[in-house]
Amino acid sequence: MSHDQRIGAFFLGLCLFAWVYVIPRGIAGEVQALYPRLTVLFIAVPALLLLLRKDRHKREVPPQEPKALLALAGVAALYLAYLFSVSLLGFYSSSILFGAAFMLIFGSRGILAAVGIPLGLSALVYAVIEHFLRFPLPGGVLF
Repeated sequence: MSHDQRIGAFFLGLCLFAWVYVIPRGIAGEVQALYPRLTVLFIAVPALLLLLRKDRHKREVPPQEPKALLALAGVAALYLAYLFSVSLLGFYSSSILFGAAFMLIFGSRGILAAVGIPLGLSALVYAVIEHFLRFPLPGGVLF
């Protein structure tokens, strides 16, 4: 089994776990479960394609450098900080703040893009989720 196939199998397993266990236990009704189930399907399709992919050329995966693993641990810690800050600062404030931080960490070339894209995405989420679907997102100290 190739590296891509293992990754596909892993994500397909996570999708199956979410579909069978997490969504039925965590979401009350069928209508409310529609969006999470669609999200799981959008993750499962590429995972299935990775699993079924034939690797024509054997590629060796380069060994990970300790510096890269440290950077990955930093990004994971920043993501956990984002998850905990949503209840304190609010969804929009923390999403804009951490979205800009992630864009700068991953190499955004300009501050305008690093701030503008999270602002635009937050406005889109507000329009669709809160205004159109009338589903409130967590509020906090800032917004």
